[in-house]
Amino acid sequence: MFRRIIPGRVAALLASEFLLIYLCYVAATFAFLRPDAQVFLVDDNGWLRIFIVTLCLIVGIYFHDLYSNFRVRLRDLIQYSIVVAGAAFLAEALLSYLRLPQWVLPARPMIAGSALTIAILLVWRIHFVGVLLKMMPSERVIFLGNSPIVQEIVAQFEKHPEKGLTPLGFLDDSGSSCGQRLGALSDLREVVDWLHPDRIVVAITERRSNLPVARLLELRLSGIRIEDVLSTYEAAFERISTRVLRPSQMIFSSTELGPNPRRVALQSIYSMTAAAIATLIAAPVMLCVAVLIKLT
Repeated sequence: MFRRIIPGRVAALLASEFLLIYLCYVAATFAFLRPDAQVFLVDDNGWLRIFIVTLCLIVGIYFHDLYSNFRVRLRDLIQYSIVVAGAAFLAEALLSYLRLPQWVLPARPMIAGSALTIAILLVWRIHFVGVLLKMMPSERVIFLGNSPIVQEIVAQFEKHPEKGLTPLGFLDDSGSSCGQRLGALSDLREVVDWLHPDRIVVAITERRSNLPVARLLELRLSGIRIEDVLSTYEAAFERISTRVLRPSQMIFSSTELGPNPRRVALQSIYSMTAAAIATLIAAPVMLCVAVLIKLT
């Protein structure tokens, strides 16, 4: 999505948290607007108001890297949750300032819903990382070769279990003792029958005479995914490694490498437009802040 690799575990956490946050504010609405809660939700755009608040919270969680790093200390998780809730309050205040009350959630459901959201998110995160993450299926990966980039990928997957990839080890003819060596390249068939991997990553530097092409083709036809180490590195770090990037991969790339004049012109137009609109909206706030700085 948008040329980014989104692991299934991250997508599951994001969808579940969106639903939980939304339900927290719906519950707060029914608790504090009890006689008119249904009227508020249906006739006064209540569903959409709660959606706006939920979206603000999800965006805040994303920008705190809580979907790219599941292993966060409880103290930091509490702090981030409070900061994210505060950002949602600021968004609501901005809508009120812009005289758009039809998009603003009432004060009591907003306060109660935010408090409930913080508590529920903390419990859900702990439960998800501690229990559900271990129950979700993970792809088993073996590597052909043991270059430094393979060691980086293995360390990254071990540090971020949310990627959903479990390194089993590597096959190499050099006899390297760094990491979990499963055997030589000639042992590929036996290792696959033993470990039943879901993915094989080719990380051999010199492939002309060393790459077991026939065995790899046979395994690929049997349903096992065969992948170049460059693609695995991109999945692990969300960026390209220039150390293993070969000229042929750039020459035959299906994506545009050079600047597209039309896209550059379009980007300039919408960037300037967005900047002008944001400046007009933020100008009164910036003026007030400037005055307060001078006074204090």
